[in-house]
Amino acid sequence: MADSLKNGVCPKCGGTEVYFTESEYHKVLPHEFGKSVMIGGRPSPVVDNFVCGDCGYTEFFVKPRYLAVVKKNWDRKDQVSE
Repeated sequence: MADSLKNGVCPKCGGTEVYFTESEYHKVLPHEFGKSVMIGGRPSPVVDNFVCGDCGYTEFFVKPRYLAVVKKNWDRKDQVSE
């Protein structure tokens, strides 16, 4: 997590004007992300939202209690060898 908005510094621009919200609602999208919203027929998890006030870079982190929902309903991405 060293290069993350969670630390209060933007990994893209180095800005320190970082805003966040920790709630049951996704504050960037115009709906209640995580309540009863389905994405591609799959339930969406509740996330914590972080936004850089300098460049707009955004990160979302699934709340730990919702990781089981992701693991049960979402497809796992295989690693790509380079």
